[in-house]
Amino acid sequence: MDLEKMIPSLTLIQGKGKRREPKPPHILVCEDDGATLLQLKATLQHLGCRVTTAAVGSAAFHELQTQTFDLVIMDYNMPLRLTGKCISELLPWEAISTPMILTSAEDHTRDAGEQGFLAFYPKPLTVDVMQEILKRYVVGKLAPREAAGSELALAVGY
Repeated sequence: MDLEKMIPSLTLIQGKGKRREPKPPHILVCEDDGATLLQLKATLQHLGCRVTTAAVGSAAFHELQTQTFDLVIMDYNMPLRLTGKCISELLPWEAISTPMILTSAEDHTRDAGEQGFLAFYPKPLTVDVMQEILKRYVVGKLAPREAAGSELALAVGY
């Protein structure tokens, strides 16, 4: 199924005679398992997102310091001593407005709340779960005019 053919792009009118396509949400996926990383990236792209990936904690930390994201999906157990837990402790949470969620095959619901993550989602993150995450933490945060009828909003049933 090709979403681009099924869902026409929303054109926003900005100023006099100027039109621009809305930017797709930019999502950072921090995951050390290659297969899981590829699955999450493909799912998010299918749902209309732009995706940046980080397979090690240091790369995730670098991306968080140098780019702006609409959502961060962070694995709890990242290699090279910079885990999702460590990254959460290093970041100045009060200065970050990006929603960050924690994921793991093990239950870290309590850790997520204690470390400043908005939520914990157990793996595997299915298409339905990703739609819920995007609806709750990304589409709901867009300006109403930008969200209404956008590809992402339609893809996640908003």
